Amino acid sequence: MTIRFDGRVAIVTGASRGLGEAIALGYARAGAAVVLAARTLEAIDSLAARMNSAEGSDVLADLNRLAAERGYRALTTAAVVTYYRAESNLYFAYAGHPPMFLRRTSGDRWQRVTLDESPEAANLPLGVDPEMKYDQQQIPLAKGDRLFMYTDGLVEAPDAGKLLFGTSRLLAALEAGSGKTPKDVKDTVLAALWGHTAGRLNHDDVTFMVVEVR
Repeated sequence: MTIRFDGRVAIVTGASRGLGEAIALGYARAGAAVVLAARTLEAIDSLAARMNSAEGSDVLADLNRLAAERGYRALTTAAVVTYYRAESNLYFAYAGHPPMFLRRTSGDRWQRVTLDESPEAANLPLGVDPEMKYDQQQIPLAKGDRLFMYTDGLVEAPDAGKLLFGTSRLLAALEAGSGKTPKDVKDTVLAALWGHTAGRLNHDDVTFMVVEVR
């Protein structure tokens, strides 16, 4: 299934080279309006010219081909998540990436947002197979629903004894922040992470965000 982003806006940072460049091109080829941030105006002008002449393709397939060309050192996970306000639908695709969590205003707990199981090899990390198949699915969202997205560096953060932070601690922190503002949820997760690692986060990058539908 070809992933399309017609009528949507994608904001891409670090867009002048590498994966940032490939992500920007992929979104443009899939029909999105792309906002670019890069270190030089020349880099933005060059990339914009390439996007305006690009043919259709999907984001993860483009990224996967780029990673495969660069070899095993480019192996990485990725997620493409977009919310289309006109439909109140969330579209998502993963390439070996940890699934995000969703808490609905009508629900009482955080739940994983996962893809349906594929009958064939699919959705593996970027760079594993240049012809890898990637699925996209969608779910409806309502005002007040919240999403928590993160990189694997969060759940894989170790303490002094090499015990990982893990999904259970993450969910406990998310539940502790329920009913509070998105910033408070973020701060609660960060406090739990700092407490687990004693303030040491040098194992990997750690990125996460809380998003609320308004």
